[in-house]
Amino acid sequence: MNFFKLYIGDYQRDTAHLSVTEHGAYLLMLQHYYATEKPLPIGKALHRMLRAQDRAEREAIDAVAAAFWVATDGGLVNGRADEEIAKACSQADTNTRIAREREARRKAAREQHEQSTKRATNEQPNQTPDTSITPIPPRGAKAAVSLKTWAESVKAKGEKLIPEDDAVFDYAATVGIPDDFLSLAWQEFRHRYSQPDAKRYRDWRQVFRKAVRGNWLKLWYCDQHGAYALTTVGIQAQRALAEAA
Repeated sequence: MNFFKLYIGDYQRDTAHLSVTEHGAYLLMLQHYYATEKPLPIGKALHRMLRAQDRAEREAIDAVAAAFWVATDGGLVNGRADEEIAKACSQADTNTRIAREREARRKAAREQHEQSTKRATNEQPNQTPDTSITPIPPRGAKAAVSLKTWAESVKAKGEKLIPEDDAVFDYAATVGIPDDFLSLAWQEFRHRYSQPDAKRYRDWRQVFRKAVRGNWLKLWYCDQHGAYALTTVGIQAQRALAEAA
């Protein structure tokens, strides 16, 4: 893993008694553990790995190892970290599976469309064009509508507002946006653009894709380790939706 989540509340609760040196030792151990996803060495090997310079630093490492890590035949392991690594691996597998299934559906839809087009072309008889008929001029571009009006028309067609094969899901999976964050973005997007003075657009799905790519709603950010987390705005939106549910 190239990043890990640090739950500040849990960490402060469990490590309030540690010294500054012990805090440093613990965080270095976690960084190595998440980066390699392997048990840490024990004793002097651990001291060397963490570049302990003096007795105080070695004692800090030993104290943290005894308090928060379990010694096994393979080395030191941490239960909480193992749970987070398992969650991350499971989410990565899920994202990969969803992306593959979505691409398979998209490919099937393309092939079906191509076959239908070929059949229509082959079945159409050859005719000499009647030049005496004046062609009907093309209509103007589709008018911009409110999100509510667009949603009603989409539902009337029996379609989902954001279908499962929409490109926004591929983008989110590629950059690692969590599913619950994407769902929160859609709910907040609908709320904001359902206001009386909201803008009108022709293609609301495309607008939502742009909103996710540009993080228009400012719901999340990436921390120094590359992990996604909610901003203050995101937390407020999450709580407001939970309250309304």
